[in-house]
Amino acid sequence: MKKLYYKDSYLNRVETVITEIKSVDKAVWLRFDATIFYPGGGGQLPDKGTLNNLPVLEVKEENSHIWHKVANDVDWKPGQIVEQQLDWTWRYYNMQQHSGQHLLSRIMETEDLKTVSVHLGKDHTLIEVEGAFPDEQQLLALEQQANDLLREARPLVIHEVSRQEISRFPLRKPPGTWRQIRVVEIMDYDYSACGGTHVKNTAEIGYIKWLGLEKIRGHARIKWLIGQKADAHLRKIFQNMQNVKTELQCEPEQFAERIATLKNEVGNLRKENKVYKRSHLHLRAMELNKAHENSTKAVVAELHPEEISYLPDLAKILAAEYAQVAFLISQDRFCLVSPNEQHLSTSEFMDNYRDTLGLRGGGPPGFVQGIIQKADKELIAGCLKVAIEK
Repeated sequence: MKKLYYKDSYLNRVETVITEIKSVDKAVWLRFDATIFYPGGGGQLPDKGTLNNLPVLEVKEENSHIWHKVANDVDWKPGQIVEQQLDWTWRYYNMQQHSGQHLLSRIMETEDLKTVSVHLGKDHTLIEVEGAFPDEQQLLALEQQANDLLREARPLVIHEVSRQEISRFPLRKPPGTWRQIRVVEIMDYDYSACGGTHVKNTAEIGYIKWLGLEKIRGHARIKWLIGQKADAHLRKIFQNMQNVKTELQCEPEQFAERIATLKNEVGNLRKENKVYKRSHLHLRAMELNKAHENSTKAVVAELHPEEISYLPDLAKILAAEYAQVAFLISQDRFCLVSPNEQHLSTSEFMDNYRDTLGLRGGGPPGFVQGIIQKADKELIAGCLKVAIEK
């Protein structure tokens, strides 16, 4: 089988002939006399595409043969001519990503950050390195160095050599046990044994952006965006910047100053709101107490939905300033506060009336909050009356 992706990684459409068909677990796998579909390897993901405009579901390599998984609802035949077509956007991104990873691994090695493993993903590139844990400034410097090298448009050259010839190349890491070895060279800069697909020169990689860093297995795992993904990231950042510019009504270089001003204004508003809230809560508590002056020292009230966050504070004020047992409800939430355990034990009330009122919740002595299923004020008042009179 001719692996055309090695002969020309830019070939994205070709007519080939089916040489073998096999069925495995209700799936159909096709082998051709030649293929442009890279099966994945070395961290690079497999190609995507179509056969006669029908999607290729999976690509894999077995015993040096490339197999293409397709739907089993089509009658394929040996000797049939089939048009192979790549998802070129996907292939080209993987070419950019793989070439960019080679470049980054070489650059990081000059800073004593040796590549341990790589993951060339659909959204980002992960490179795990050993060595001193890098800081942000070091990574930004590596990013700048990488993009400077991209602009040099250094050619990428493929060398097919025997094991005996490999010694003339200063490889970053020893090759495998292959008799014939494929070396990818970034002209006069990096040499790596590799079976993946690559761009013609570093300028085609486009752009490289450092995105994140984490510790794993005692190493640093660095997240990068390369090529199309880096471009998309920059477009997203620009759009976000435009949105923020509209909202803040100032230029990007004034963002920090404007945000600092807004934070100061918000801080002052929070302080003012705290004062107004305290005053409002005391007035609301006075109103609730007045409405229950003739009760048996228990305030049972249903608050507006927008007051749901006030339940604990209001109940505590009623208990502390008016010596009232307070049972406040808002929607399906409740809060019960007692001035003291002698007046009413909130824990005993929960134990005795949990099922009667459908209560779920808890809290320290004298205070309990949670969910109520039977928010019937008359039923609650009756239960409180019995509990208090005991």
